[in-house]
Amino acid sequence: SGGGAGGSGGGAGGGYISGAGNGVSTIPGFIETDAEEEAVITPEDTTSLFSDMPSSHWAYENVKKLKELGIIDGVGDNKFNPSGVVTREQFLKMLVEAVDADVKMNTTSFSDVDASAWYAPYVSTGVELGLINGITDDTFGVGAEIKRQDMAVLIVRILNNKGVVVTQTSETFDDENEISDYAKDAVYKVRDAGIINGYADNTFAPEASLTRAEAATVIIKLLDTLQ
Repeated sequence: SGGGAGGSGGGAGGGYISGAGNGVSTIPGFIETDAEEEAVITPEDTTSLFSDMPSSHWAYENVKKLKELGIIDGVGDNKFNPSGVVTREQFLKMLVEAVDADVKMNTTSFSDVDASAWYAPYVSTGVELGLINGITDDTFGVGAEIKRQDMAVLIVRILNNKGVVVTQTSETFDDENEISDYAKDAVYKVRDAGIINGYADNTFAPEASLTRAEAATVIIKLLDTLQ
């Protein structure tokens, strides 16, 4: 699946998504804007999961569900950082846990995967399940941000593993020429499966990094699709 097969991502610690950056809502059923609005917590907002994510946030319910499932957590100091970016290893951990895979620690040929690191068992399991490839023959790409098109590749591999058939349409994105050849089929499959959508201007932004809020919603949409 090309140089980016399997996803991308960068980040740290404990396997939870972390990072920084701006994102947009690109999930079906949510209002899409040019930039994600800053979360504002009022004194009356007592239902917020995190201090930077009020219950009115478009991804609130999805983040809440994933937190309850133990698949995602905050970044510390009672913050979630919804617009933060996601790394290859972090998103892979979410996927492996979401599908309740048997996490195993086998040796891999990736030179950048430390066997003692928190993400090593998830990379090993991802390889065993056929979910991921490295960004090179011997490099996984630890710390790299996962791009939207690479997220699509991983999601479709999960769907294929579970025997989910997606009915594809012939509609294309206006920036289709920016989608890598290895990811085009996957991008349209995740769209037609209702897992993630394009922007309001009919672009997909394949090279844009996935945000924490988007990642949480993608995982919930995937779980809904697998039910």
